[in-house]
Amino acid sequence: MRNYYTIQKDWESFRALFEKMNHTQEYVVLRNWENYYDDLSVEGKSDIDILCENRQKFADALGAARLNRHTYNYAIRVEGKDVFLDLRSPGDGYYCKEWELAMLKERQKHSLGFYIMDDENYFYSLLYHVLIHKTMVTVAYQNKLQLMMSHIFEETVKDDMVKQLNEFMRFKRYRYSLCSDHIPGIETQINKIYIGGV
Repeated sequence: MRNYYTIQKDWESFRALFEKMNHTQEYVVLRNWENYYDDLSVEGKSDIDILCENRQKFADALGAARLNRHTYNYAIRVEGKDVFLDLRSPGDGYYCKEWELAMLKERQKHSLGFYIMDDENYFYSLLYHVLIHKTMVTVAYQNKLQLMMSHIFEETVKDDMVKQLNEFMRFKRYRYSLCSDHIPGIETQINKIYIGGV
């Protein structure tokens, strides 16, 4: 396994990095991509969450090094700065495999040059991320979900976000799943939402 500190390649720009991604395999940026080129240039905000077909082949193509054996966190270098990648692939349990495959199948190319999810998958994957992967719903995420809901569906987010997510999951026949790299507290969150939130 490569050591993070032995990374040699320094990508000249984020645009060059995404262009390489576009010719590597199918992928989507999972979230918070709206102001990427501005945000990624700010120290402390250099992380990208990606779902790709094959995690290791994707990392190898980018010259990324895995940070440790227990997570799917990788590191690359862009414009002389460390950039961290959270790489996910179908079957890792971050979302259920069927949903992860649908995200890749229904992806769209953004005008900024990288691939993102379609509106419905983006909204509900973010809602899932907030309710399952996080231990609390921040005001920032509440506001973002509300804005997305009004823009995409011309509705407001239901007061009971748990019920809204459960309805979507049942309609699509998706499952709540445990990550293979184990996110702390996720089992408790799933039990709380799936069992107690109906």
